[in-house]
Amino acid sequence: MSDDKENEFDFDDEPKVEEPAKEKPAASGPPEVKEQMLPEMTPGLRRRLQMCFDHGAKLMKELKYDYSYVHTLLSQSVAGDPNNQKYLDALLENLHRQHKGKSKAGSAFNWGSANNVRAELDKKQWVTAIKLGLDNLVEQPWDVPTLRAMAEACAALDVNDAELRFLRLALEAAPRNADVAKHCAQALTRIGIYDQAIACWHRVEEIKNIDEEAAKAIADITMLKNRIASGLGTPDPHGGVATPRAAALAKLAPQKKVAPEKAKMREIKLTPRQELERAITEYSGDIENYFQLADLMLGESRPGEAVAVLQKAVEESHRRPDVIDRLEQAQLEHLKIRSSIADKKAQLDATPEAQDAATKLADEVAKLEAENRQNKLARYPGRKDIKLEIGHQLKKGGQYAEAIPLLNDAATDPDLAAAALLDLGDCQLQLKQTDKAINNYKRALQSASDADPAKNPKAPEQKKLALYRIAMANLARKDLERAEKYLKEVVKLDPNFRDAKARLDKVRAMRHKG
Repeated sequence: MSDDKENEFDFDDEPKVEEPAKEKPAASGPPEVKEQMLPEMTPGLRRRLQMCFDHGAKLMKELKYDYSYVHTLLSQSVAGDPNNQKYLDALLENLHRQHKGKSKAGSAFNWGSANNVRAELDKKQWVTAIKLGLDNLVEQPWDVPTLRAMAEACAALDVNDAELRFLRLALEAAPRNADVAKHCAQALTRIGIYDQAIACWHRVEEIKNIDEEAAKAIADITMLKNRIASGLGTPDPHGGVATPRAAALAKLAPQKKVAPEKAKMREIKLTPRQELERAITEYSGDIENYFQLADLMLGESRPGEAVAVLQKAVEESHRRPDVIDRLEQAQLEHLKIRSSIADKKAQLDATPEAQDAATKLADEVAKLEAENRQNKLARYPGRKDIKLEIGHQLKKGGQYAEAIPLLNDAATDPDLAAAALLDLGDCQLQLKQTDKAINNYKRALQSASDADPAKNPKAPEQKKLALYRIAMANLARKDLERAEKYLKEVVKLDPNFRDAKARLDKVRAMRHKG
């Protein structure tokens, strides 16, 4: 949870902690197994979940508070909306504070600890399984069987982000457990995050030394990636993916032994990634190393790994706002790549399942973009440049009415006024508010003309764009005389600016015909 004083949580009435539902007497005869799904997210339910979160977050800002009570509050939010990153982050942060300094070892492999969760999985009571699993984590947040069981419940509910989060925690608690690594690999493959799935299978190989299943899986996933990239589509689900035996055998082949004295003499040259990882290990407080490693991973199209690096950076920086910015951008990039993969699958397969998956991921991208914008505004309430940035994003996304208040606020900063007023005029023009648009384009023109080039080097281009926009707005309302006037000014400043010269010739021809 953030310690940033700017990010305050409003709270009016303390929410009531739900009591466990009393079990009804069992009916006679074998009970019918009915799959339990997440409840419909009504406005009332959303308010209740948010209220629990807000109160828990408010308590976490205090120096001392009741960890268990906060966990109970946040558990209700997470169980009601498991894929809400904000809810899950807060819950895990609270557990981290409660158990800070304690070892992840010990009860991490208490195999009977998840029996209650497993019982609910058998009954397809997915939400109840998550609730019970969260209760188990109060005593031992690194309880691997419970984390894996909750991941299975999330998979059944198609809540992929939470599923992967629980599996990552299990892998951190049990980095040398082949079953956990295999579970992660299978989940990543199912979701379509192939590079990370391959990395997890390699982990299985390292643990087991020789593992035919891992070698086969790596070859299969590699072929699947190549098929999708080349436009051949996914393989027949009945026939499976052909496995190149050479790849599998190569993994199983015995390695040539090297004499210890010769091995010692070899110069070991680290890759850029290894250099950064070593630098982070030696001094975890240098956040710039995290940034460079995350950028390297993003450049290699490994956004999932970049997210993991930046999550550690957030912790090490004590939740510095600019580090959170980078993390949220990487999370969005990760989701966009998954959405792009789902789109390609839908185009190639054209099955209802593929289409639904693509639509759902596209919706998740839009939802995360909106959440990131709101989070950033909350982190920087006084930053007008941030308001300009987000207002511009909203304008590009067609959310003109939502962009206008932010752009109006940004326009009060003289150094940002020209850019903000241009965007503001664009939004109003799209909303058929032509007079208002022209007025703001003229204000942008004045601001760009008066600007200090040292503070606003874009002013000359903004001046030409403002003139062009005024001309286009007048043209839209059939005022050819004013359209010609402003186009002439644009061409005078820059004959090659966009299509101003061609537009001017066309307007002149229209006026002569009239």
